[in-house]
Amino acid sequence: MAGFYLEDTGQLLDDLEDGLQKLEGVRAARRAHSLKGLSANFNAEPCAAVAFAVENACTKGDLATATKLLPNLRSEVARLIVVLRREILHQ
Repeated sequence: MAGFYLEDTGQLLDDLEDGLQKLEGVRAARRAHSLKGLSANFNAEPCAAVAFAVENACTKGDLATATKLLPNLRSEVARLIVVLRREILHQ
């Protein structure tokens, strides 16, 4: 499961950002929803919470807020990736 997260989150984040730039709120919301679920699998509450906030903003059509939250989501995903890589290396 960790390997899947490490492989797929970069593309999900890039696709989310592309959706926001192209004003495709539904697409962006789906990517944020996926990131939320993947992060929740690892009990990464801060990451899941930011992903939920992005998803919620997209669903409401508030793409400006979602865009403002994106750097925070990228940061939280990066923090989780560090933890997961450590876990994989110690197995």
